[in-house]
Amino acid sequence: MPPVTASGYPSTARPSGFHSDLYDQGVQVQSYDQSGGGSVYPADEMEPMFDAPPEEGPVVPQGGRSLPGAREGIFQGGNVGVTWLAGDDLQMVDVLAQASFGLPFPSREAPVVFTPGYGLHTLDGPVGLDVPGELHDAWLEARFPRQLSERLMLDIAVAPGYYSDFERRSDNALRITGRAVAIYNWTPTTKLALGVVYLDRNDVTVLPAAGITWQPSPDRRVELIFPRPRFAFRTYRFEALDRTGAEWWYYIAGEFGGGTWSTVRADDTLDELTYHDYRVVFGLERKPTGLNPSRIETAYVFGRALEYASDEQQFEVDDTLFARLVWGF
Repeated sequence: MPPVTASGYPSTARPSGFHSDLYDQGVQVQSYDQSGGGSVYPADEMEPMFDAPPEEGPVVPQGGRSLPGAREGIFQGGNVGVTWLAGDDLQMVDVLAQASFGLPFPSREAPVVFTPGYGLHTLDGPVGLDVPGELHDAWLEARFPRQLSERLMLDIAVAPGYYSDFERRSDNALRITGRAVAIYNWTPTTKLALGVVYLDRNDVTVLPAAGITWQPSPDRRVELIFPRPRFAFRTYRFEALDRTGAEWWYYIAGEFGGGTWSTVRADDTLDELTYHDYRVVFGLERKPTGLNPSRIETAYVFGRALEYASDEQQFEVDDTLFARLVWGF
């Protein structure tokens, strides 16, 4: 396999809001979420596309054009993350795991990347609303990255998944998310992105994925990408004798979180629960050579709400803080 970035643009499989990374893996469109990895983009999710230093262009090995941020071989990396959202009225703990595998289909220069993943969300509260104690996500994303030229890359992905409390089988638990995003290398330091992300959620069906990334120096990067803008600054670089090393970046970012799950109500009827929120995230990320990034984050979470498809009224939830730890490998 030629190099193929392990995580795609926005992670389309994970439920956003619970581990949100619309752009965590791909314009970091992973870290984690159903809006992004069924997350808004995941996300644990467009970053690998922008990780190469500004002075480096696309890698073009003998025999064909390769993709930035890729590894040799089938295994393309993965990550495991835990997110804790505090709160007296609604407390949540989210656990996510996923791994990516690249196959030379139809060819080495035009591979497909498969990413299976699983997420567990535990909920405590709120009083007066019969929310399930656990929600589950299981998905398989098929990603088709295509380096059309030295300047233009096309990222297409589709991710069928099952989002439910696993109490009863329901056709509404099957949701298919996806994305189509074009990334254009405008200058050595500037990239443009334009496309759409299909979330298949009850509150939001489609989101635009558009914006610009600018890296004026190796130590600064501005990602004005909707719906997950980010401002990142490199703080430290270590080079070991064996030439392996790690970069440390701190950043501030915005996220849109949430998801939709099929659940069984207290009266034993099937329904669909939707949760959404908005986050201002502060994080520290470690990028080791040859491995997926690891990071620790905290965030202010606001605009939180729960609602069932059968009800007309939303249940507003108090603002809170969250802590997230993601280990990449």
